[in-house]
Amino acid sequence: MIESDPYVTIDDAAALSSVDRRTIFRWLDDGQVVPKRAEEKSGNGKHAPLIRVQSLPDAAQLAYWQKELQPPAADSAAPNLAEVP
Repeated sequence: MIESDPYVTIDDAAALSSVDRRTIFRWLDDGQVVPKRAEEKSGNGKHAPLIRVQSLPDAAQLAYWQKELQPPAADSAAPNLAEVP
C-alpha cells in the first residue's frame, strides 16, 4: 500500500531535488518545505525532521513517484527443477 501523504528524510529530499543537505535546511528555515518530526532520533539526540514530498519541487515529486510506483523486479531466470532434490 502506498501512503498518500508521504514524507522523506533530509538525505532523500536532497537526492530527489538534486541539491545538497544545506539547501534543504535553508528551505526548512524559509518555510518552502513542510516538515514533520520523526519518531526516531538522529545522531545528535534530537528528533530528525522529515520532509513532505508534496512540498518539494515538481521534478523531485516526479522522481519520488516514479521510484515508488515501479513494479517489483521479477526474477529473470526460472529455477531449474532438475537440480532441486
